[in-house]
Amino acid sequence: MEKLKAELHAHSLEDPYDHLKYPATTLIDRLASEGFKVLALTLHGRQYCPRELKAYAADRGITLIPGVEAFIEGRHTLLYNFDFDDFDKHKIRPLKAEHAQFLTDRVLPLLDSDRGFIWITGSASRIGTNAWNMETSMVRAGAVQAFLLDRGVNSDQIEPNAVGEEEAQTHALDDEHDRAVRLWVMPKFKYEPRPPRKVPPKPKVSDKFKIAMLTGLSASHAVKFAKFAKLKVGAGIMFDVIFFTVWDTTNNLACIYVYIAPGLGVGLPALPKVSATTHGPWNDFTTEKPMAVWQFGRWSRFTTAGVASWSVNWITIETPKGIDNVYERIDTGVPLGLGASTSVGDFIRVEGPDKFFGP
Repeated sequence: MEKLKAELHAHSLEDPYDHLKYPATTLIDRLASEGFKVLALTLHGRQYCPRELKAYAADRGITLIPGVEAFIEGRHTLLYNFDFDDFDKHKIRPLKAEHAQFLTDRVLPLLDSDRGFIWITGSASRIGTNAWNMETSMVRAGAVQAFLLDRGVNSDQIEPNAVGEEEAQTHALDDEHDRAVRLWVMPKFKYEPRPPRKVPPKPKVSDKFKIAMLTGLSASHAVKFAKFAKLKVGAGIMFDVIFFTVWDTTNNLACIYVYIAPGLGVGLPALPKVSATTHGPWNDFTTEKPMAVWQFGRWSRFTTAGVASWSVNWITIETPKGIDNVYERIDTGVPLGLGASTSVGDFIRVEGPDKFFGP
């Protein structure tokens, strides 16, 4: 497999933050002469990879790829103007007072309690040999590293590096910005485990219920259910609108349902408004399997037969899949029309479940 020589972190004159004097074309020429095949220009906060520059690099055998050095809740700082002879005779000099003060005031708080990482890159100007400048830049980075370690920063928070005079090729022979240590401080990612998933409580179920037809509506219910009062479609076809309360007597929960079907228009229009919603007689029934009080409907059939003030009624209500539908004879407490009639319609929950302890 062919190995490609690549530079994946480079800056040039086009960088809005660095004090560099060589343009990207000069950098490309230098890298091409040294056998590089891939270059990523990683300018600070700016992606710079125009078509003409990619073509310029391609003509010299270099693939230019987009890159950027972003600031993401981090800090980027340059400590510069280190003394030229700060490693003279292989003796390390202490940091300048202003450098030490900056590290103390601005950098250490970002690293305290293992909160961040710091990347340290020492550099040098072009005075001296390449080997000497590399060694000097390593010493400068090491001096900053030692300062931080002596003040409680963990070694695994620090990544030291040195570039010698590599970034100073087009600068003045001794530019104070090249005699520097560049710092990047980034917050550590803190893994916070996801809170335990809240498991919703199991629905309260029962197989013992009561059902009663509403015989009077409170003022609040009358307003709330008014949209069901007079339903007409097409050429004036009326709907049966009958309200029921279904009561789970095991858990003391109840829902109000409305039965709506094409018919003679019985139900709500005849219900008086009273101080509190009232019910007809309660009719006990059971379901084949336990279920929740809010799971009845949506399909239903209602059959009534009446003479004068007497009537008998049957209701079929759909239940969840796997449970036989409810089919019960119920006493409504009031006659619902004359003769016999059957309608098929919807059984819709309009309120609840709410706590309910009976009349």
